[in-house]
Amino acid sequence: MVKEGRFRGGVAPYGYYLEKSGIINKRKHEVNKLVVNDEEAEVVRMMYSLCVSSGYGRWRIAMLLNDKGIKTRNGANWHESSVGSILKNVTYKGILRSGKTYSKPFKELQIIDPYTFDLAQKLIEERINEKNDERTAPLNTSGQSLLSGNVFCGHCRGRLVLTTNGKVVKLANGESKGVKRIRYICYNKTRRRKECDGQTGYTMHLLDDAVTQLLHQIFNRMSAASDNLIVGSTQERHMVELRA
Repeated sequence: MVKEGRFRGGVAPYGYYLEKSGIINKRKHEVNKLVVNDEEAEVVRMMYSLCVSSGYGRWRIAMLLNDKGIKTRNGANWHESSVGSILKNVTYKGILRSGKTYSKPFKELQIIDPYTFDLAQKLIEERINEKNDERTAPLNTSGQSLLSGNVFCGHCRGRLVLTTNGKVVKLANGESKGVKRIRYICYNKTRRRKECDGQTGYTMHLLDDAVTQLLHQIFNRMSAASDNLIVGSTQERHMVELRA
């Protein structure tokens, strides 16, 4: 039944509803089929967009939906486990599953395109603790620092983590004032986990500003380039790959 694209029974996943298919099974019962629920499908697309494009985890997605007043099908608030189930359900890329049996993709059931779905799985997998050393996805997309969880030491490849300390500075009028200093520090070096010949710490705002300026330069060059130049260079690179 799954390989033929027929729904085996039960409650329709969020994003779909059940409709009579006109097909009669061996027990002389009419079989239901899944149909995309346009309103719920928009919420599913929002979840995947937040995961892939904004780096949101399932808890943060649930909180955002609840803050916006978007409820589950039963009228309840979203829970992170419900969001997690949706982000891992292959039905959204048009594939039906029963145990280890998978159907071919059915275009009429597809809410999320396969590339976005697979990218979401990659990002979710990278965020688990066991994959921390292999992670390339942002660990943190909120907070006052630009690069928290996303920057590494160029000497030992260890992660740079945030640390905060205070120091006292004297003002021009002779008074003293406490100033909070936020820095990125090499975790390997400070914890003596690995030999590192780089510096121990980097002032947060200096490093963030340097990266921000570099990004602006890249974006300015992109906006200055003509569409023909961009398409032409991409096509030329593709031709080189094909020749190879």
